[in-house]
Amino acid sequence: MRTQNLSHWFFLAFPATAFLIPSYHDEYLSFGDTTLAERDDMKILLITLSMFVLLTIFSFTLDLTQGFEPRTAYLNAISPFKVMELIESFVFVILIALFFLQSVLQVFTKKRSPK
Repeated sequence: MRTQNLSHWFFLAFPATAFLIPSYHDEYLSFGDTTLAERDDMKILLITLSMFVLLTIFSFTLDLTQGFEPRTAYLNAISPFKVMELIESFVFVILIALFFLQSVLQVFTKKRSPK
């Protein structure tokens, strides 16, 4: 019982490894009130945040190795809009607009679909 409890906490701490073992996946399709889809959303959020943190640290490190002062490297890392070129700004605005357009279209299609 003790080892099963420890493996349960390991899979809670590292949810991506839970799908490597089929028996775990079949046994824990829901945790209390959370469903498998909600756990997948949390995985996506965790991966996105970890990528953001790691890439920000990488950018900060590159600025330091290029000879920037730590304060300048920090400001470049936390405010990417100051160091963006014009075409990067356009691409950013287009991606944000497409995201909101998709959300609005999804709301309208849900309202028009028969229930």
